[in-house]
Amino acid sequence: GGAQPLVDFMNKDHMITFLMGLNEQYSQVRGHILLMDPLPNISVAYSMILQEEKQREVGSSQLSNALGKQKTTDLSQITPLQQFACAIQAIAAG
Repeated sequence: GGAQPLVDFMNKDHMITFLMGLNEQYSQVRGHILLMDPLPNISVAYSMILQEEKQREVGSSQLSNALGKQKTTDLSQITPLQQFACAIQAIAAG
């Protein structure tokens, strides 16, 4: 019905808000998602970001193992899951 264009607009707005809130380390995957036509739903975009994060973790783990060092966790880095939760909270509040 008549509400669908509004729902589509709001979903697109939420997606862009989520993507623009990501750390700069995700700029490449963010750009890839924004260039997709049509824009994927937020679940697909979130899956793509998680995949990117897992690839980074594997690469970091392999590098740490190669150097003989233990992998450390930088608590100042916010994961996409945490960013997603914050974005959803902001959307619900706004």
